[in-house]
Amino acid sequence: MSTNHFSAGYIFQKIEGIWYVLVVKDKRFNEPKAAGGMSEDDEDSITTLRRELRQELGVDVIEAVIVHEVNKGDHTQYFFLVTEVRGLPAIDEKRELREIKAGVPGDALDMSWVTLDEFSRRVYKGQYEAFQKAVKKMAEDRTFCMDNLKYL
Repeated sequence: MSTNHFSAGYIFQKIEGIWYVLVVKDKRFNEPKAAGGMSEDDEDSITTLRRELRQELGVDVIEAVIVHEVNKGDHTQYFFLVTEVRGLPAIDEKRELREIKAGVPGDALDMSWVTLDEFSRRVYKGQYEAFQKAVKKMAEDRTFCMDNLKYL
């Protein structure tokens, strides 16, 4: 039996001691949010996350862990801490945050890196608690510390 759900993922990068999170903004919301979207067909939550981040960010999610789950009645929301990716967009050599348009027909997504501090002040209100839990998971989990994010 298929269940409707939403999956989103937080991807972090450390540059010269400052942590950044990869976010998207679309035409419906002014606030930055984690990339993600609704399930299709019989997808499980990780398959939805992989498809959505490939579409919106151009990355392949290799590993991710659920850090927050919310039952919305008609669907469940899953938020992931992405711990291994392939094809990650980066901050350029001038330390400027590179912004690109997602290559999804019909989508008007802007992708950019923002500092954790800036994101915590501007995050889409529906994702604030999930963002806090993703950061807490990185800080608490001895098997995954912030310096161990794998980029392939």
